[in-house]
Amino acid sequence: TSAGDLWKELDEVSGRDIGGLMKKWLNHPGYPVVEIKHIPGSNEATLTQHRFVIGPVSDDASMQMHWDVPLAGSTALAPDTLSTKKAMVKLVKNDSTAHPLILNHESASYFVAHYQSEEHFLAIKHAIAAGSVSTIDRLQLLTSYILLQRGAVIKTTAVLDLLSVYVDESEEPVWSNIASALEEARRLIVGNKQAEKQLNNFIA
Repeated sequence: TSAGDLWKELDEVSGRDIGGLMKKWLNHPGYPVVEIKHIPGSNEATLTQHRFVIGPVSDDASMQMHWDVPLAGSTALAPDTLSTKKAMVKLVKNDSTAHPLILNHESASYFVAHYQSEEHFLAIKHAIAAGSVSTIDRLQLLTSYILLQRGAVIKTTAVLDLLSVYVDESEEPVWSNIASALEEARRLIVGNKQAEKQLNNFIA
């Protein structure tokens, strides 16, 4: 039995080209960030992908890679896979005003999600504060934003702002990520008494 045999069987069962999808994942190093530009209430979103890196990029060509990324939307999307560097997708059922669009829903895919519309991200944060976002999605969102901070895509203050809506968090796996984010923030301000005081006030 070879990998090709496995992909062929999965192709037949799923009705999709699993072999073609897996080829890029197996041959490309790393994994992608998917940037999402979407306005709640709109029936479309613009998505862009690039390789996720932490630290300096030594190979510009690697940043031009793209994957076939299953989007795993919290609402149905067409298409449901991002196969180019940039594409527009349609929300099949447009309920994004009541239930904000979340990608990599329930961690069903493998990428870092970066929500770039302030209005969209605010809607997600409001949903978390209201208790209408699942534990897995809360954990996945926080994980993505910690990674984005480590990759210098966003500032530590953006992660702390996100943490403010986790004030009523009750799940241990999510709290573990919260503690990790706070510890990273603390390491960055060692010796800065004013910043340390501000962080302690934030935690309190």
